[in-house]
Amino acid sequence: MKTLHKSSYFPQKKEEKEVRADVVFGSPTKRCIGIGICQVNPYRSEAVNRNLPCCQRVETRLQLTHPDRLHFSFSRKKICKKMIAQQFAYSKFRITDSLILPNWLEEPFDLQGAQLVPGTYPVVFGEESIRVSIKIKRS
Repeated sequence: MKTLHKSSYFPQKKEEKEVRADVVFGSPTKRCIGIGICQVNPYRSEAVNRNLPCCQRVETRLQLTHPDRLHFSFSRKKICKKMIAQQFAYSKFRITDSLILPNWLEEPFDLQGAQLVPGTYPVVFGEESIRVSIKIKRS
């Protein structure tokens, strides 16, 4: 008999802490153009450049699923089809440049000096969200 296994990188418990954020897609070294994650800002923060196309910044829920994984749950309602096709092609999400996570995430997740690790990550498409679990490196 076969058993279905859930990915160990995605949240299993509802008790895990969750933080809302505004994520800006793009590369930090290319001024938020291209693929990846350029910025992670507090939800509805003034720090987000309001001149960005609306589907380039998206409401996201963050969870620390393992000591070395930060789970991003992007709201499908806030991303246009073009951005989905660009950022999540072939059910993969690529990060080309490392991104140091902002200080405001230190307290809820204890992530002093943590950064997103460049790489290609599997994507899970849900009805309400697009989920990616990204490896982090702590300094």
